[in-house]
Formats: sequence, structure tokens, C-alpha cells
Amino acid sequence: MPTLALNIALFAAYVTASSAGLLLLKRALVRIRAAGNHFLVLTPDTILLSTGFVLYVVSFVIWIRILARMPLSIAYPIAIGLTLAFSTTGAALLLGERLGTVRIAGILLIFAGCVVLSLEKR
Repeated sequence: MPTLALNIALFAAYVTASSAGLLLLKRALVRIRAAGNHFLVLTPDTILLSTGFVLYVVSFVIWIRILARMPLSIAYPIAIGLTLAFSTTGAALLLGERLGTVRIAGILLIFAGCVVLSLEKR
């Protein structure tokens, strides 16, 4: 697989695992707290929590692979920016959090920054 395609695939996998993990963690924690349950009791919510945790760990493993391939000064802003954008969008769509004009503008700026960083020659 060519370098650019592999880098895109790694970032896509990282952002997907990280954002999904965060969203599942948040959803589970809110539901566990609302139900007054404990983390050590096996319920659908604790399974959701565990799944979110596993996805977040998987994203860290992918992050290590990204760091081995790219300069930190390029990889970090892209990874954090994309994760922030997708987590914010996911929170609005799946968790009912508010996504106003300012946040939408911020997400667009993040994507523009990611494009600029990816165009920089090494």
C-alpha cells in the first residue's frame, strides 16, 4: 500500500476507534451514574463501558504506529484535530449535545488545518 494511502487508513482507523471509544465511554458513564449502578456490576452499560475502553486502547496502539511513520509535529495536530471534530460531531448526533455555529466553524477550521499540514513537504 502506498505511503499516503496507508497514512490515511491509519488516521481513519485511529480517529474511528478513538472517537467511538470516547462516545461509548461517555454514554455508558452517564447511564451508569443515572441508574445508580456500580462499575463492577455486569450490566449492558458496563459492557458498553468496557467496549469503549477497548476501542480507546486500540486507538492508542494505532497511534503508536502513526508516530513510527510520521513526524510528531504533523501527526499530533492532525490526530487531535480530527478526533476533536469527530467526537464533537458524534456527541451532537448520538448524545444530544449542542452543536452551534461556533463549533461548526471550529470543526471546519480544524479540517482546513489538517489539509494544510498534510500538504507540507518533509
